[in-house]
Parts: sequence; C-alpha cells; structure tokens
Amino acid sequence: TSPCPTSSLQHRMWELSQGTFRRNPSQNKVGSPVLQEQDKWVVQYLKSRISELELQFPGRIQTSHQNVKLSNDTRFGAFGREECMAIATDACVRAWGKSGGFRSTECAKDCPFDLAQPQGPRCCGLLAPAGAGSGRSSDQPWLPAFWSEVAKEHAADDDISNIVFLVRGSGESTSGSALLASAHHDSVGWSGGRLADDPSEHSNQGPGVIDDLAAVAVLLEVARTLASSEPLPRDVIFIFNDGEEVGCRGSTLFKQFHPWKHRPAFVINLEGKGKASSTEWLVRSNSAYAANAYARFATSPGGFSFGEWAFKNLNIGYTDLSVYSRLGYHGFDLVYVHDAYVYHTPDDNVNTASPEGLQHEGSNVLSIIRGVAQDSDFPTLKTKDEDPTVGLWNNELSSDPSMDSNSVYVGMYGSSLWIMSMTAAQVLFGLVAVMAVVVSGGSVWFLVKTAVPVSSLPAAIAADFGISFLSLLSGFTAAVASGMFVGVRDLRTWYDWQLLRLLFTTLTSGMPLLMLERLRRSQCCSCSRARGISETGNVETAAFDDHAAVLGTLGVQALLLLLLAVLMPHLAFVIFWQVLFSPLGLVAEVAVSVFLFQGDESRELVRKVAVVSSRELFGVFLPMLLTVPPLFNFVYVFTYMLDSLNTFGIGAGGLAGLFGPLLALPFLPAMRRLPTKFLSYVVLVFGVLWVLLGVACFLVPTNTKHYCYFQLDC
Repeated sequence: TSPCPTSSLQHRMWELSQGTFRRNPSQNKVGSPVLQEQDKWVVQYLKSRISELELQFPGRIQTSHQNVKLSNDTRFGAFGREECMAIATDACVRAWGKSGGFRSTECAKDCPFDLAQPQGPRCCGLLAPAGAGSGRSSDQPWLPAFWSEVAKEHAADDDISNIVFLVRGSGESTSGSALLASAHHDSVGWSGGRLADDPSEHSNQGPGVIDDLAAVAVLLEVARTLASSEPLPRDVIFIFNDGEEVGCRGSTLFKQFHPWKHRPAFVINLEGKGKASSTEWLVRSNSAYAANAYARFATSPGGFSFGEWAFKNLNIGYTDLSVYSRLGYHGFDLVYVHDAYVYHTPDDNVNTASPEGLQHEGSNVLSIIRGVAQDSDFPTLKTKDEDPTVGLWNNELSSDPSMDSNSVYVGMYGSSLWIMSMTAAQVLFGLVAVMAVVVSGGSVWFLVKTAVPVSSLPAAIAADFGISFLSLLSGFTAAVASGMFVGVRDLRTWYDWQLLRLLFTTLTSGMPLLMLERLRRSQCCSCSRARGISETGNVETAAFDDHAAVLGTLGVQALLLLLLAVLMPHLAFVIFWQVLFSPLGLVAEVAVSVFLFQGDESRELVRKVAVVSSRELFGVFLPMLLTVPPLFNFVYVFTYMLDSLNTFGIGAGGLAGLFGPLLALPFLPAMRRLPTKFLSYVVLVFGVLWVLLGVACFLVPTNTKHYCYFQLDC
C-alpha cells in the first residue's frame, strides 16, 4: 500500500552510492580522472535505470538527455574570448550585477549582448567559426559565465551530463503545462575541511549521498510509481542535472538549450544540507502558489518561512531553483536540513540516510506531484513583472533579488503547515496583540475589582512589565555570554552534544527571570508586596500580584508581537500562541469563578483549584504545546547554520537567548503563587542544574571522527 516502497528506495540509494565508495581523498580533485570516472558511472547507471522504465512501461517514458563538453573555450562562455575580455563598461556592470570578480562583466563596449542569437546572448554578437581556436564547433553551446575561480576548477575535458526524461500524462504537451522534479547527481568532490586527527591533512571527500543522490533515488522511485499508475492530466519531467556544485551548470544547460525548457510551470527542487534521517523541510519558495501547494498536498509537511529570510540576508547560497526561476517556474526547495554538519564532508555518506527519511520525502513528493498535476488552479508561467529574475540569461545567482513567496508558514508536529499570506499574517498578528491586551485587561478588572482598589493596579502592572522586559534583555545577554563560554570548545563537540549546549544556553537565558522575581521578594525591595503571601497568607494579595504579573508579561509579549509583525513576520509565531491564549486563560478563569460552585463554601477549595487550573491550562500549557516543539526544531536546525558562519558560539547562544526568556515569561504569574521559601528552593535547584550543565559542556568528549564543515577551523 506504500506509494514508494521503502525497500525500493533503499535499493536505489545503495546502488547509487556505489559510485561514491571509490572516492579517494588524494585523487578526488574536481576535474580529476578518478572523479570523472565515478561521475560517468553514476550517469550510466541512471540511463540504464531509465531505459528499464521505458521497456517496462511502453509509451509512458520519453528521454531527452543532454551532454556538453567543457573546454577552455566553452567553460567561460562567450566572455572568455579575447575581444570580450579587454573592456569592462558601466553598461555591463548595470546589466550583470556586481563588478568585482565576475568574468561576465568583461565584455565588449559597443554591443555587450546580442539577444537575437538562437543559442542565447553573445558577447559582441559573434560566433567563432567551426574549427577555430580550440576547435569548438559552431553548434556547440556556450554556457553562461559564472565565477571565474569556479570555472577554472574544471579540467579541459570535463563535461556536463543532464539526465532528462518525462512520464507522459493524458493532457496536451504545451508551454507551461507540465511539472518538473529536479535533483543533481554530482557531488562537491571536495570540501576543504580538515581531518580531525591530522590538522595538516585536507579532506577532498564529499561523497554527496545526501547532497544529492538521496533525492535522485527518491525521484527514480517516484517516476516508477507514476509510470505504473493511471496517467496524470499533465506530463511530469524529471531532471538529474550535473554541475550544481560548480555554479548550477546543469540546470543552466537545461534553461538555455533543452527543447522542453518551456513546458513546465511548476518545479520541485530536492536538495540536501544535512542527514536524510529525518524530515525534509520547505526552506524557501518563489511564489505563494508553490508554498500553498506544499501545504495542501504534502502528506507530512515541515518547514519554516524564516528560511526565505535567511537566504536573503545571510547569504546561505543558491540552488538550481534560482536558475529555474529565470524560466518563470513556480517552485520551492525541499531540503534535508537536520544535522547540517555532514554537509560537504566525508560524513555525507550512506550512513546518514535512513529508510524513514527517504520514505518521508518520497511520499511527500509523490503526493505533491499528484495534487498539483490535478489542481484546477494550476499556475501560469510567471512574468518579469511578478519576478525580476524571469528572462535573465546570466548566472550571477548571488546578486539576484531575494526569492519570496510572500507567505508566512511554520510546520506543526510534522502533520500540517500553518500558512497565510504576508499581509494576512501581519494583520492577524497586530489584531491579536491589541485584542489580547483589551480582553485581558477587562478580565483582570472583573476578577480583582472586589478584592483590592483597582487604582493600584496600573502601578503593579507597570512594575511587572518592567520585570518582564528586563528579564528579556538580561536573558539574551546571559545566553550570548554562555554561548561564548561554551564556544571555546572544539566545534565538533556540538555535532553530537547539540542538545546539551542548547539546554545550557536556554536555561541560562531563563534564569534572570527567576532571579528577578526572587529579588523582588527580598527585604531590600520596598515595592514588594509579595512577601505577605507567605508571611500572612493573604490570598487576595496573592491574586492581585498574580493578575498584575499576567498583564505585565502580556504587555511585553504583545509589544514584541507588534514589532515582529512589522519587522520580521516570519518569527512572530514564537510569541503568537502565547499572546493569543493568554486572554483565553483569563476568560476561562472568569467563567469558572462565576459559574462553578458559586456560593458553595464546602467546595470553595475545589473552586479555587479549578480557577487556577483553567487559566494555566489555556494560558500556559496549550500555547507551550503549540510553541515549544516547532521552536525547538527551528533552533536545533539553525544553530548548525549559525555555526557555519563562524560565530564562535555567539550565534548559537543568541538564538537560544531570543527564545528562552519568551518561554519562561508565562510562568511568572505561577511563581507569584509560590511561597517565598519554596521559590528560593526552586532558584537553588535550577542554579545547581545550570552549574552541572555548564560543567558537562566542558567534560563531554569531542567526536574526533567528524570533519569540520564549511571549511571552518576546529
């Protein structure tokens, strides 16, 4: 009953990985004969598997592979020609982006581009005659220039081989009628990392099982499943492209010259940046339709729109999706992101793939393809007005405008994706922030109006607002300091002990709230009324302080939600549920206090317990249930990416410091109900736990079998 049998996925994965087992660090240079033979083995394997599909399902499979030899003449594109390298002009810089280090800015002054050439724009508008110079024939295509240092890494006899085929649908094959599923079969071949036990020895291995042969295995099985099923209304094109690791050359070859390049209007691009032992994430999309299609059709969706912000602002990199966007396709990147330290290292091997991880991606991709192919709202190709990259010929992907779905989304427990448009999200966040304060204020006034003078309430709320705000600032500062504290350890320590580091930094960020509340109750604080809770048993005073704390913390949360709604809506979900449920907890408290056992003194204790429990259930427990798991998943994933930016622990500590105090704030009202002596014990217990975690961060061993990733020094 499984749409993509796990056993088949494993079988394809292990077969494909055979091409990676022979990689030798000393010989595995990009462009080396050894690496070329391994890549050719993978290409031949893929062609043979697709030929089997053609024989097994007659009439359902059509192939159209691509192969281009890269020579000294073709690897730089037309811009490598002498007459085009002599002059760099302002017009070229304006047309092609940044001028520093890009070969494509060195073009002729008078006619930098001739768009009329059938094979693409040409510098000077001329084609070298057949047999001239390096012997390039006039029909051999030029690829767009990319970074010159990348192009130089290719040997003169390198080539680009794209494996392209389609599974026929029942509809017509017209422009913008098909779907494209993409993965790349090449590997980085080198990482520049260092062996743990020998700092002088550089690793040249990058087997590329997760980046990106796992995705190739998944798509092979998806194609087989589609070919064996009833035809979909639309063709589904599959491409296993080459040269992704050196400038997206395979997808560029498809974009420039493939006869099917205008058929798709929707693309799923599969990538790997971590282990395939967990769920893949939607990390970015270039249209609202594509993001919503993932949310609608994926069987077990996961993702976080913060990835779109990260790609835009942190210069994470690029993928083949950047090239496909130039053709007007709607699409998204699905990426294995967990445990990203294996990325571009020898640890990117078959041991980092699990049957569950492959099955998860396979089921999602198959369901999305079927859903989109049958969708009555199937999109039309994007225009340049919708996306400024549409129609661009160049490959300067790093200077592209940011890719944006104009959506806010976050995965919830791997079963659904909470998604809405950017505008709707901002309006919702703003309304919830304002209404939460109004409803909560009215509820608190109703609850305390007969107990204490209401006129004293504003001062108490302001004091708790100050405590809450100060706890956020001090918590963030403490977390950054703790991140620096544990950052002196070898980076590889946190490959296996990431959870320990996050617990330590998060607890550090939450401790200031405990300390501030304990200080508030000390004899030196004349503003404290809470000492009377334990000393006199004044329940009315306890209730007053309790509700003042609710409104004080809610004020800080609502203000932060408003700021995030305007400045960074992608992150607003981390506080949204707390702000939404806090007034619901107070409303529940009002309802229980009014309707449950009212006037029955024999059950007064039961009523008071029910009052407190109802508010804690709706105001604390439920929002935590919705916030903590996706928040922890987000922090766990992006901590590795911050490590790759060489932040020396500051980034990881700062990330925990952003969210630790926010998770602690809802517990401030509950602390008010604790006797001072008991609160002192709580502070002591958490203090001891903090010390133990800090010591453990220095005692756990570094896993010396792991390589450092992103060329970091460990």
